Amino acid sequence: MTEENNIINKLDIVYYDKRNSWLEASDQELFSQCRCDFFKSMGKGGQKRNKTSSAVRLTHLPSNIVVSADEFRSQHDNRHLALKKLRVEIGLQCRSKEFPDVDLQIGKKNPLYGLKLALLCDILTAQHLNIKCCAKYLSISSNQFTRLLFSDSNLWQYVQSLREQAGLSRFKRP
Repeated sequence: MTEENNIINKLDIVYYDKRNSWLEASDQELFSQCRCDFFKSMGKGGQKRNKTSSAVRLTHLPSNIVVSADEFRSQHDNRHLALKKLRVEIGLQCRSKEFPDVDLQIGKKNPLYGLKLALLCDILTAQHLNIKCCAKYLSISSNQFTRLLFSDSNLWQYVQSLREQAGLSRFKRP
């Protein structure tokens, strides 16, 4: 068995056929695939935050990913934020063998941002966590690819954990 196959075996990757459709779905469609729980959050915010069930926990049933949001006093705002967090987590944790066609320049406010994260993670997995191969695949420099990874703290932490799982050294900060 080659070293590259050994790296991938250590990662214990699960592929999801419908991941891209989850990330492209409207908020309403994605919300319909979730179990939603409301609870009282703790911390600063006074009576509204501590005495009402404004915090939201979403469990995406097909992937079993759980996210929560309690940053706002409004349940509506927390539900919207939880959906954003869910898209990011689906992009980070769910692998697909079909690479989505997405612009790498889209920002965090774009609804397709989860697809960007998913693409970067898919390419990293397919290229056995090799930065040079990933950069070549995307026709960018290794430094540009590293900066793409570093631009999102969740993505950077996820990639570093993948490297540790595979027994590889951590990437250096750009």
